[in-house]
Amino acid sequence: MFGVKAGSCLIVVALSISVVACNRQQIARRLDFNQDVQPILASRCFSCHGPDPEMRKAGLRLDLAEWAMKKRDGHRDAIVPGHPEKSELVKRIESKDPHYLMPQTAQDEAKPMSAYEIAILREWIKQGAVYRPHWAFEAPIRPAIPHNTGGDPWVKNPIDGFILAKLEKEGLQPSPETDKPTMSILSTGCLPSLPSANSARAIGSTTPDTLILTACIMTTAGTFGPTATT
Repeated sequence: MFGVKAGSCLIVVALSISVVACNRQQIARRLDFNQDVQPILASRCFSCHGPDPEMRKAGLRLDLAEWAMKKRDGHRDAIVPGHPEKSELVKRIESKDPHYLMPQTAQDEAKPMSAYEIAILREWIKQGAVYRPHWAFEAPIRPAIPHNTGGDPWVKNPIDGFILAKLEKEGLQPSPETDKPTMSILSTGCLPSLPSANSARAIGSTTPDTLILTACIMTTAGTFGPTATT
């Protein structure tokens, strides 16, 4: 019996270590506030620590940097940039005490974050807790085109470069290129009003730009347009 219990404990410990290692691996990058952090704060914290003054508790507002870093009488600093171990926010979300743990429901019941959410917030604070305004209020900046270091023939234009970079980041490979007849069928299938004769012409074409030809036929056909349904 003891051996079974010991074995179970070892399995639990191993799984816990695996989860922590997985979370650290997933966030081994520079975090972006709008993409990584804001969604967690919005869904987990803003109901009590957001822009609504009527619902705000402890005078803590987490949606704006100047409020989140603001000194509050009788309260520890919620966020200390660069020091998650000194940040009250991290202590609260990692607490095992159900009365001290955050976030909590409207009925004052603990509603702990996932290990991944905690790891994101901890790492973000460690990286300096940099806030960013909503993307609509930022001047657009043209990103550098990812360099195709491996000379992958799959990349045929700058957009492909960005897609390949993202795939490589996630440890994925591009799917095989779809043959042109199949692409023609898929394209015409999206618009059932395309005349069948034109579909046959596009699919049977030997031009290297079959898909472009299909689009041209579709847009010039007199019956082109969405089909009404009832």
